[in-house]
Amino acid sequence: MPPSFVHRITKYDPADRDEHGHYTGAEEAVSDHGPVEAAYLNAARFHRLTPQNLDAARTGLGPRALLTVWPDLNPDVGAVLATLPEEGSAEFVWETQNGTIRHAVVDDTEYDELATLVADARAACALPVHLDERHPLLCAALPDGDGVLRARW
Repeated sequence: MPPSFVHRITKYDPADRDEHGHYTGAEEAVSDHGPVEAAYLNAARFHRLTPQNLDAARTGLGPRALLTVWPDLNPDVGAVLATLPEEGSAEFVWETQNGTIRHAVVDDTEYDELATLVADARAACALPVHLDERHPLLCAALPDGDGVLRARW
């Protein structure tokens, strides 16, 4: 069976987001495209892709979506918790028992609370928050319906 992957859909740089994933960057949230473009700024989602759900995830993507693909989640959540940096922050991604993918940016003062929160998680991964340390498997963007790529990130 092919491996599954985790990807994040976002239009702008992840460093321009707060701990809840909301856009905090310097770009204007309302552009010449109005509130539709502004809606993209806060649309970041994680999906655990498998051959069985790939088509459903694809149909949920719109033009200008930026895809970031990460290695699959690790079923040994305790081992992932043990890899969190001793100091600083990390983005922790986990799959709940009902299959929902959740994420949170946590720092070293919140690890105990995080461990309690993810105690029954199926799988997890820890991603660096600093751009120079983020190395996804691939990144891609979806073009508009006319085939032209129009996106800013």
